Amino acid sequence: MSLEICEVNTPEKLKLKSSIFFKNRIRLIIGPDTECKCTRISEDLYFKQQKYYFPIFEKIIFVKTSNDNQSQNLPLIFKGIFIHEDEIGMIKSLIKENIEKENIKYNKYKKTLDKEISEIIGSLSSEIDNQKKFLKKDYLTKQQYNENIKILLAAYLDIITIKLDKGVNLKNDDRNLINKFYGNMIEGLVSNNILIDVTDDLKESDFQDTEQKNKEF
Repeated sequence: MSLEICEVNTPEKLKLKSSIFFKNRIRLIIGPDTECKCTRISEDLYFKQQKYYFPIFEKIIFVKTSNDNQSQNLPLIFKGIFIHEDEIGMIKSLIKENIEKENIKYNKYKKTLDKEISEIIGSLSSEIDNQKKFLKKDYLTKQQYNENIKILLAAYLDIITIKLDKGVNLKNDDRNLINKFYGNMIEGLVSNNILIDVTDDLKESDFQDTEQKNKEF
């Protein structure tokens, strides 16, 4: 059977009691409002039972006694026994190995996401180049060109925002860094491609609104 590592964000809500009938036996009660996340890190360490290890209880291994199909309003109940140092060391090695694997997977995920957003920015640059060609051929007035650029910028800001929002595995710190990096890049595209010498019907506040949206992004 498998080994699950359980992380608890509210350890103060856990209830741990020693058995009155058996030596070295522990009962663990996890209330329904406790934030607990279990991650499977091994499929074949324990052959007869599915085991649970809570790093905050370093010397205890648990099995679940409550039903997985029970109501969410009921507490989870585990029974535990004390384990030896060699078993603790083996579990910690598995935890370390799993963290390393997850880090590799996460970094690969970030590289893929970065490539996808870079391609989106590249598409925006191509769209802007097309607008410049139309302007040179007098297919657009400067006023129309500026309006089109603002529409493109707003649309691509939304595309990137949606893309990042779908990145459920993305850590908040990394999400903020990516937002800032590409937000600055888009702000540069605004500054370099909006025609600031246009006065016919183009309000200064229109450009400021676009610039402010980029800063918020």
